[in-house]
Order: sequence, then C-alpha cells, then structure tokens
Amino acid sequence: MRPTSAISLVAGLVFALAGGLLTVLAYTAGDGGKPWHFWIAPVLSAGFVALLLALVAGYYLRIGRLEMKGRPRGE
Repeated sequence: MRPTSAISLVAGLVFALAGGLLTVLAYTAGDGGKPWHFWIAPVLSAGFVALLLALVAGYYLRIGRLEMKGRPRGE
C-alpha cells in the first residue's frame, strides 16, 4: 500500500471521528427551546460521517486489501 493511500485512509477516519464527536456535542449541548430547523444539523453531520466511513471502508475493501496482498494497482 502506498504511503499516500495510508495517509488518506487515516485522514478519512480522523475526519469521520471528529465529525461524529462534533455531532454528539452539537446535539447534546443545546437547550430544548430552539426552532424546528435546528434538528437537521446533527442529522446532516451524522450522514456526512456515515458517508466518510463508507468511502474509507469501500476504498480499503476494493483497493487496500489487494495492494497489501501484493497485487499492483493496474495503472
């Protein structure tokens, strides 16, 4: 596996974990008297975190495992 691929996987995981933490903090830190549209922010950020995790997992399953077994990328 190339160093840039490993760095990209780690960066994706870090961003996903940071987004998840911010989602939890944004949802739990607020008081209950906000307008209806404030509930959408945690939902959107949770979806973004799920998307990042899916991209990282998909990349690892399709490309990362093959490269770690020694197969070339096919450039």
